[in-house]
Amino acid sequence: MSGISGHMMHPHEDLNLSRHDYKELIQRISMGVTGTEKVDGFGLQVCVIGKEVRLVRSKTDLMNQGVAYNDIDQRMVHNPNAAKLYKTAVFEIQRVFSNLTNIPQWPSTINCEVITNGITNVIEYNRGFKVYIHNVWNRKNVNSDHYITNEFVKSVEKVHDSVVQSTPQITTKELPNYEYVMLLNMFDAAWPAHLENVRDVYVYEIMNCFGLQKDLATDCINYIFKCGDKNLRELKSKYGEEAFSKERLKQIYSLATYYLDRLDLCIGEVLISTIDPSEKREDIQKYVKLAFEKGIISENDYDKQMRRWMFTGYKYHSIEGIVIDSKYKFTGSFGPLNKLLGYIKRNNSLQQEIST
Repeated sequence: MSGISGHMMHPHEDLNLSRHDYKELIQRISMGVTGTEKVDGFGLQVCVIGKEVRLVRSKTDLMNQGVAYNDIDQRMVHNPNAAKLYKTAVFEIQRVFSNLTNIPQWPSTINCEVITNGITNVIEYNRGFKVYIHNVWNRKNVNSDHYITNEFVKSVEKVHDSVVQSTPQITTKELPNYEYVMLLNMFDAAWPAHLENVRDVYVYEIMNCFGLQKDLATDCINYIFKCGDKNLRELKSKYGEEAFSKERLKQIYSLATYYLDRLDLCIGEVLISTIDPSEKREDIQKYVKLAFEKGIISENDYDKQMRRWMFTGYKYHSIEGIVIDSKYKFTGSFGPLNKLLGYIKRNNSLQQEIST
């Protein structure tokens, strides 16, 4: 819900992730790993001035030192329901932070996730209202790149508050050897041995698929993943309108990420399955098919996400996923389900038809 909420990446979204580090990540995962639960709530970032907690939804908010509690209604006048949730969350965070010291100060932001009844697409939680503190995004200035630190999260954990908490830890089990070998084989098939990092893989793929020169392929990938300093106008001026049309960029993204996306899906599925057995949810397939038949989901999106869900065995879990090293998320079947069910969530008439 927040345009500036901290983004935990799937490994295939980290252009700088090296072949060696990704393979090492798979090896660690295969032995069982402790991470944090990825929850299906809404993202929230706050900044702190002294001890006052303020909402941050955009870079403009950040530049203005956040939105004070009493100004949230005006800031969110277009969405009163969201304003109510934000105010409740900020109030609870303020209550806990008032008793803490060494709180990270603006322009640092604190990345949170809020869950409560009635706001999720996929997972149905029974935990009441919770504000989970993920991590702190340290910023040298409001426009700088961010990096992650977790020292402050430990102090939140020690409070043992019933509402504001650090994100729950979960530990996966060791994978059977055949699953580990399967993941390694998938990795080697998806990642040519002579390529150094994720960016190289994507540039290589689209050079082959589209016959692009390396400079253009690299600029396309950097633009799609919001890396580099070239804006769309500069890129279109250099390469032509068609090269950076929305449809063209969607095709490039889909083809470039195809194999590594499915590798991430498979890793997520086997990881989650070690601690949370899958459930059969035939009702989900029925609702999604109904949304497609009514034209709520386009044929392209329906085919793409159903194929991704099929790749995980049409599974459903009671947790969204796991975050490793406070950075990389693995979500398995949740990814395509979240996309598909999001269409239903945003269509009031279909929701009413389903509920009756």
